[in-house]
Amino acid sequence: MSDLVTQSPANVLSPTETALQRLTSARTRLIMEFPFLGVLAMKLPLKAADPSWCATVATDARALYFSSAWIISLKEYEVRFAIAHEAMHCALAHFVRRKDRNKHRWNIACDFAVNSVLTEAGMARPVEALFDRKLSKLTAEEIYQLIENDHNGSTLDTHLDEVSNNNDIERAENSDPELSAMPEMPSFQMTESLVRQWRQRLAAAAQHTLRTSYASESTKRLINRLMRPKISWRELLSPYFMSMAFNDYSYDRVSRREGDAILPRLRSRSSNVHVVLDTSGSIKNSELTDFVTEINSMKSIAGIDVTLHACDMSLSKQGPLHYPSWQAMKLPEYLPGGGGTDFRPIFDLIYKNDIRLDLLIYFTDGAGPFPAQMPEFPVIWVIKGYRKPPWGIHVTLG
Repeated sequence: MSDLVTQSPANVLSPTETALQRLTSARTRLIMEFPFLGVLAMKLPLKAADPSWCATVATDARALYFSSAWIISLKEYEVRFAIAHEAMHCALAHFVRRKDRNKHRWNIACDFAVNSVLTEAGMARPVEALFDRKLSKLTAEEIYQLIENDHNGSTLDTHLDEVSNNNDIERAENSDPELSAMPEMPSFQMTESLVRQWRQRLAAAAQHTLRTSYASESTKRLINRLMRPKISWRELLSPYFMSMAFNDYSYDRVSRREGDAILPRLRSRSSNVHVVLDTSGSIKNSELTDFVTEINSMKSIAGIDVTLHACDMSLSKQGPLHYPSWQAMKLPEYLPGGGGTDFRPIFDLIYKNDIRLDLLIYFTDGAGPFPAQMPEFPVIWVIKGYRKPPWGIHVTLG
């Protein structure tokens, strides 16, 4: 009688079971080695997907879908990376941030951003994963501006918005009828709920990790950056500028020489924006120049008049400088400053002279005394660093 024992077919794992086993094991290792990423990954239920629509892995922010054959083909570290990759897409709300951008270009940008985060966290990266050190620590929106629509890279995962959402997609031949069909895209209300959930999950994962004694300094820096994201301040300011750039119709009586009829005429109103630059020495001249260049491009498109101030402990005597909508803004050749910072002088000037303005934008590091009371006009603080003003809208440059 042979000593060989033939394994019963009942004990042989199916491809789906094998893939699930590998994914479960990888998530456990992720929790142990990268707890911040592991906690996030545990929020995505694992669902085997029909290969007709999912060739690798995918997520709709509600589950992680996977191709069993693809998962089985990977090395262990690649499985961990794939899981963390999908979780980070969700945590960064990439599924809701595309807006009207080109789908493929946006998904390429998102993969660059996610792979940069995972690399910063210390994870080994698959060779085919999109990564460029020059794009590290940039948001997907910023990366999108730096790559072309026809970028020849391919994403590590399947992005649902690039797959035809056709209910008549035929299943691959001999596929398992229990495999997940392509999910419906979340509704607007569901998307809002998912964004809130992942924001809470990101905060909870950060708190869990920072409470542990084994959180590395690099992980702490990464968490700090993700919890205080470098928002695209240009994207935030643009709506303010465009909302002020309006043309309206006037029904005022025209000159008698034009007749007695009261007809609508196009009337333009130029909005008044004040911009203050912190010249205390904590912000480089090159950063001030870049900031003014961006404001200049927006003001010219929107037709906004800008008044430019420089301030450290007091307002510069060289200012203010007035730039009508048609005139390009330029920094003065010499900007006095280098001392401390006080944010109150510009507000004192506005109140003392009863200046009417539509918006105040202050570019600073945020270190200094603020006025006790919030003004009636809107104020946007564009802050280099992670200080938070007591009131107003603020954008962190990082």
